Order: sequence, then structure tokens, then C-alpha cells
Amino acid sequence: MGSSLEKLFKPSIHFSSTRLDNNVKYLRVLLGFDDTKVFKVVSRSLWKLGSDYEKKISENILVLRKYGVSSHKIESLLLKNPGCLLQRVEWLDGVVKKLEPLLGIRPDSPRFLDGVEIVKSFSEATLNKKLGIFRSFGWTEDEIVRMTGSLPSCLRRSEGTIKASLEWFKEKPRLWGSDAFALLKVQTPVTTRSVDDCFTNTMEIEIEGLETAHLC
Repeated sequence: MGSSLEKLFKPSIHFSSTRLDNNVKYLRVLLGFDDTKVFKVVSRSLWKLGSDYEKKISENILVLRKYGVSSHKIESLLLKNPGCLLQRVEWLDGVVKKLEPLLGIRPDSPRFLDGVEIVKSFSEATLNKKLGIFRSFGWTEDEIVRMTGSLPSCLRRSEGTIKASLEWFKEKPRLWGSDAFALLKVQTPVTTRSVDDCFTNTMEIEIEGLETAHLC
């Protein structure tokens, strides 16, 4: 671990060795002395190494716990995107507050981390524009929430891609009006792809066990 950190940070003069040592010591305790995890967090937050990790991360952990986010999800967020826990507490609090009203994602949802990524990546105005496309195709609010709650990553697609995909589905009477968007599976000769691929593929669709409703 020591040699890896030295190799990674040697070229930088933007933070003191004392700050680095303190940050690494805090992360080692926080992550159960798992140096692989520590290295991952530090290497993914180089731009924040001059910050006081203990102060910022501990404050943001309290914010997440206030909303009932589990320790497992907090660690996963730290490993995946440590920058989220190195922001101002007001910023993170605002992101979490938007998840349920905007995307229908609660802190205990398995899609919580995906939801955080979406909300932090796009402005509320941009997300509302994308959701407005679904509304323009006749989707109800309940159907939109079911979609964003189960597959928020669909909102990473551009507005043009979302519209083109919905146009494609609308031309398929067998698909348009199916019960659950989350049950769509795009079939290829060698694998079954995820629902997310429905926005990038125009392959043969296989639908299993669907009831009649209005979701594509």
C-alpha cells in the first residue's frame, strides 16, 4: 500500500504529506484497514486530497444516516464516487431530498446509488425535460415513477435518443401497452441484455408474463 500511494502521489505538490497521511489514516479506520479499498477511494478523489477527509466524510455520513441509508450503501457510494462524500453537506442533503419526489427512489431502494448518480449529473430542469418526453407519449406519472425507480440509468440517454426509442416502441403494437417496462428483455443470439439496452437496440423483443396496461 505504501509504495502504491507513493507512486500515485509523487508527482503532486498540491497537498502536504501531513494532510495525505491524516486522510489515509482516517480512511483505513473507516474501511476496516482494507488498503485496497483505501487506495481505490484516494485514487478516485485526487482532486480533493487537500481537503480534510475526516471532517467532510463524517459530516456527510451523518446526512445519509439521517435519511436511513445503510452502512453498506454508504461504503458503496464512498468506493464508487468518493467525491459525493467530499462535497458540502448542503449539496448532498439536496441530492438525497430530490431522489424520491423526482425519481421515486427511496434511501432503502436497491437503486439508491444509481439515483444519486443521475440527480448529481443532471439539473432538475434537464431531468424534467427528459421525463416530459415520456409524458408526451402518454405515460402516466405512476408509470414514469415505476420506470425511474427500477431503471434510473435510462435517464442518462439524450432527449433525442429517448424520443426515438419511444417512437420505435410505439410502432410495435405487441409492445406498446405492455404491463411492465422493467420486464422487457432484448434478445441477442448469444445473450439476454438488460432493460437499459432497449434504448440503444432495435432487436427482436421477447416479453414474458406481461399483463395488460399502458407501459412500454
